[in-house]
Amino acid sequence: MALAAVNGASSSCYQPAAQALLPQTVPAEARRAALALSRIAGSSAAIVGASLGGLLVVAVGPGWGLTVDALSFALAAVPFALVRVKAAPPSPRAGIVHELRVGWREFTSRTWVCVIVVAFCFLNAGVTASFTVLGPAVADTTGIGRTGWGLAVAASSLGAVAGGVLSLSWRPRRAILVGCALMGLMARPPLLLALAPHTWLLVIANFVAGLGAVAAAPAFLWR
Repeated sequence: MALAAVNGASSSCYQPAAQALLPQTVPAEARRAALALSRIAGSSAAIVGASLGGLLVVAVGPGWGLTVDALSFALAAVPFALVRVKAAPPSPRAGIVHELRVGWREFTSRTWVCVIVVAFCFLNAGVTASFTVLGPAVADTTGIGRTGWGLAVAASSLGAVAGGVLSLSWRPRRAILVGCALMGLMARPPLLLALAPHTWLLVIANFVAGLGAVAAAPAFLWR
C-alpha cells in the first residue's frame, strides 16, 4: 500500500510533464497528428508488451517478470533524459496558496470543464473497476475464462490503435461534444459483464470502446 501511494504520487508528477513535453517538441500545426501517433505507438506497445510479458512469466516466473517490468521503467527514463526542449524563463511566483486559489477560480469559472471533470471521475472509477477487478472475477466464474478475458483486453488495445489512426485525419466540428459521446462507448464492456458475459461480445465491445477513447483524446487535450 505504501509503494502504491508512492507510485501514485510519482505518476501525478509524470503525467503532466509527459503531456507538456509533446507540444514543446512538435510544431503547433503538427500536434494533433503527433498526439495520434503517440497514442498509436503506446497502444501497439501495449499489445506487444502484453504478449512478451506472458512469455516471460511462463519462462522465468512472475517474480522475475515483475523485476524486468521494473527495469523497463528505469530504461524508459534514458530516452526522456535525452529529449531537449527550450527552457521557459522562470517567472515570479506568488506562492502555492495563491496559485491554487487562482487555479480554482479559473476552473470553476468554466462550466464545461467542471462537468467533464466530474463525469470523468465516475467514468474512470467504473472503467478501472471493470478492467482490474470485475472483469477478471467474472471471467473466472463464467465461460469466459482467463484466455477469453485476455482476448477482450487485447481487443481494447487494438481498438486504441484504430482510434489513433482515425484521429489522424478526422476533425469533427464540435470536438468536445463528439469526444464526450465517444467516451460513452466505454460503458458497454461493464454492461456486458453484468448482463451478457460472452467472450466475443466483450471482444467487440472492448474494441469499440478502445477506438472511441483514443479517437476522442485530441478533443480534450488540444482544446
